[in-house]
Amino acid sequence: MTVTTDPYQIATTEAGLIEPSQRTWITVRGPDARKFLNNLFTNNIQSLKKGVGCYTLLCTPKGKVLSDLFCYDNGDSFGIDADIKQREFLFTALKKYIVFNKVELIDESEKWKRTVLIGPKAKDISPPPTPLPQGEGEYLYFPLPRWERGGGEGVMKIYKIWWELPWIEIWSQKEIKIDLPKIPCDVQEILRIESKTPLLGIDMNEETIPQEAGLKNALHFNKGCYMGQETITRLQHRGHVGKELALLKLNTNTLPARGEKIFSEKGEESGWVTSSCHSLKYNSVIAMGYLRYAFLKEMAFHIANSSAERIP
Repeated sequence: MTVTTDPYQIATTEAGLIEPSQRTWITVRGPDARKFLNNLFTNNIQSLKKGVGCYTLLCTPKGKVLSDLFCYDNGDSFGIDADIKQREFLFTALKKYIVFNKVELIDESEKWKRTVLIGPKAKDISPPPTPLPQGEGEYLYFPLPRWERGGGEGVMKIYKIWWELPWIEIWSQKEIKIDLPKIPCDVQEILRIESKTPLLGIDMNEETIPQEAGLKNALHFNKGCYMGQETITRLQHRGHVGKELALLKLNTNTLPARGEKIFSEKGEESGWVTSSCHSLKYNSVIAMGYLRYAFLKEMAFHIANSSAERIP
């Protein structure tokens, strides 16, 4: 029997461990909590049921991305999960919009540590309590995560697909030990870029409209008003993006720098690079970056001294 020791192969064919890390976790409760969050976030919080969550965004009034996060319905409250770097901003932003809503915000980021089991066999180690949703569209990439309270006091489990891989989060207040191979940060970055998952502050920022970054899974177009809704909905139904996040395969062993310009075959400046890595899936250097609208139908480009082909 062959034992796989390569972290990338473990994550993509078996089950590996992403070590415990601190995340932003804000509990939102009160009689107006559901309405309050639905009026702020881009996805449909109103329709969430207990034990279900969604990926969503907080945008500016002009529809630009301020924060990306997960929102979970816990029955008597909601949980907001985001990168730890968003902690202060997100709490302050939510507090700003409470106004007359009967809502209480509790920053519990210090309380929880998140450990991730990643890979096709992760569910064999920690089976979900009920079958995960199956379907096309958003369910393919962001199936509504299942939330489980169990295993004693102070443990939460969340099941979803992330980086196009099965992903089980174990949130705990005390240290837990899981005997699985560790997936290092550099391999995590490869998986993120291969799946064309944008990272806030790197591949998207407060100048990015959600559709430009391919974040349609975080949007709902029939839920009514929310922050930035007019711009986002108008773009969806009556316009087109000015730029679009794309993945390109390069004919080089050198990683292009963030901000490196992308040129068309005719030498026209077409966009810029945001992230890059040595991809094991494509056996090549790949780059994630934005292409301007005029070049979205083209497939061949140049980055620095290398030719580049857009990955469909």
